[in-house]
Amino acid sequence: MSDGERLYLTKCTSCHSAYQPSEYPPKAWLAAMDEMEKQKRVHLSQEERAMILQYLTGAPDGKPQERVVPPGPPAGKSRPPPSG
Repeated sequence: MSDGERLYLTKCTSCHSAYQPSEYPPKAWLAAMDEMEKQKRVHLSQEERAMILQYLTGAPDGKPQERVVPPGPPAGKSRPPPSG
């Protein structure tokens, strides 16, 4: 298990179940994390944010190129994609 995955499980699953990184495109993960931080649902350092996004997106620096609105939840899920 990577440090980013461990951090994601620690910081993000206290409010919702864990999602697989492949459930959403990288840009949707970025948008979801932005929204969770904006709503103050999670508090992350820049390093924690980068590690979680690296795990979720596969981007070496944890920074997908563009931001988009996250999609609705996948079938069978009742909550939006997780953030950190």
